[in-house]
Amino acid sequence: MIKLTSFYPFENFLRVTQEFYDDKAIVKTKSLRFERGYEFNYKDVGEISDAFLGSNRQSDFSFWLLAYTSFALTVFHKEIYNYLFLLRTAQALYICALFIFATSFIRSWHIEFSDKDDNYLTRIKQTRFNRHQIAQVMEIVKNKSKDIQEITVTNPFPKEQPRFEHIAYDDLGTTKTIERFYENELLGLVKSISGEHAYRINYKQLSGKVYRGKMGNDAWTSLLTIFTFAISVIGGFVFGFRIYPSLFFAYIIVALAVILAISSILYFVKQEAIGLYDTKGNVEYWTWVNKLNKENVEEIIKFIQSRIPAENKD
Repeated sequence: MIKLTSFYPFENFLRVTQEFYDDKAIVKTKSLRFERGYEFNYKDVGEISDAFLGSNRQSDFSFWLLAYTSFALTVFHKEIYNYLFLLRTAQALYICALFIFATSFIRSWHIEFSDKDDNYLTRIKQTRFNRHQIAQVMEIVKNKSKDIQEITVTNPFPKEQPRFEHIAYDDLGTTKTIERFYENELLGLVKSISGEHAYRINYKQLSGKVYRGKMGNDAWTSLLTIFTFAISVIGGFVFGFRIYPSLFFAYIIVALAVILAISSILYFVKQEAIGLYDTKGNVEYWTWVNKLNKENVEEIIKFIQSRIPAENKD
């Protein structure tokens, strides 16, 4: 039996314990909010994938800690300066928030197991202490499961020439998605400032029904987050340590405020999206559509539909 434990302090102190036996695994999860135990057989595993990721939960936690601390220093700085303990506590929280935020972008490997219907089974956070055990676990699972598939961000695409390739960016251009469409499946690779992950969609999962709709633009929300973060950092310096930044930083804040005000209009701008439903009625695949990629995306949708098994279509 191989026992592995992963700890996620910024996910409500989640602790995941996995015990891998000859033919099955027992998974126990425990956090401040829930406890759960379940098991799965290796023969049910259909895919093993990896991802190289930072911690979004950690960055979210540090963002709000920084925002609240900076707000308290800005609004109540006179009262806080009357008590040395409160001042040092606020300064320590501010520094900790910056440190936690910076370290949230440190990436680590995560190994994920899914069943043959693409349902999540469990994930393992790889460290220098358990990497050899993880390799043993993967070997055991692959020996027990037939036709298991593997996908890795280090080499997500086969040497085979794809029929189509589609590259998309998010609203601010910080996330790049590369999708390549082959005869029986599509493979995707997502690269962002928070990490990289790959995915696979087999056409036999799809029903052939097309989703067409319009969705709002998230650029304004992202810019608001950046603006709030910048204000929090500068506010903490000014009112927490009485360090006054140069006019250069003031110009940056003004520029961000102007961009934020202008981009607020984008919040109500809808952008066209197209996708495909799976056999369960969920939108399994979708992408943004614009004037530049519309023709290519329509050809991709038609190609995928032609590769979906006839029994999946109504």
